[in-house]
Amino acid sequence: MCTNICYYHLLSFVVINRDNAHLPAPTKSMMSNFGYPKCPTDKFPDGVTEEMARDFYAALIAICSSHFICALPMLPILVNGWENSPDSYKIMFILGTLGDVGFDIYDFAQNTVRCFKKGVALPIPIETWFIVCLMHHTTALALVS
Repeated sequence: MCTNICYYHLLSFVVINRDNAHLPAPTKSMMSNFGYPKCPTDKFPDGVTEEMARDFYAALIAICSSHFICALPMLPILVNGWENSPDSYKIMFILGTLGDVGFDIYDFAQNTVRCFKKGVALPIPIETWFIVCLMHHTTALALVS
């Protein structure tokens, strides 16, 4: 939920603020590393548009912010260790972990729809889905269990 709020505020800022005109070029370059096409394709008839680049940029910042916010309550355990920490630190660690797991499940579902459903406004390529969902999110979920 917080990630979505952060994402939409960032997206509106990136779209409205024209001082960010330099963002699409490096963002499109990064997107090509995640499987977005450099030329138009069937799935991306206009190639990578500026709207897609701004969406990718805002989503990237929102995701990084979410990971940071979820990691903050885990820091006391990382510094003191599990055995030497009071119960309040252990609860904060568990809540941070649950927050990250919740985001992973949400993002997995959202990216799956964006990848496989036809006619989605901002689709993602199968390569991005594979890297983010199958490699990143499943690893994070497996480490928690």
